[in-house]
Amino acid sequence: MKNAGRAGVVAAVVLVLATACTDDPPPVDPTSPAASYVRSGPWNEGDAAALDGLLQLVDGCLVVESDGTTIVPVFPSDFAWDSRARTLEAFGLTLTVGEQVHLGGGMTSGPVEHLPDSCSGEQFLVQSGQSEPREG
Repeated sequence: MKNAGRAGVVAAVVLVLATACTDDPPPVDPTSPAASYVRSGPWNEGDAAALDGLLQLVDGCLVVESDGTTIVPVFPSDFAWDSRARTLEAFGLTLTVGEQVHLGGGMTSGPVEHLPDSCSGEQFLVQSGQSEPREG
């Protein structure tokens, strides 16, 4: 009877661990025009600098044009590129080429797992996003 109790506890622990592991971010998509990294923490946590601007696809690289500056946003690998719709989607957020985006994070010079050859310039590590600009 003791073994049956242990087996139940072991099964419960395995179930909890399996559930916890399902939140692992996917690997980067090497065919995406979006620069990307594999996130190590939850979405919507991290630096809170704002990047608001127009999402553009320039020479095969997704960029944000903001106040006369072109910045390369580096998205978590959770974002999936849809080439037909020209959208990037994850976490309930859909970012469309030619439309305004409102991203949170911070400037980075750190490692990026995927950077399309045509991407150059300042990089912004994206750690959050929303459909409306931030107040202030």
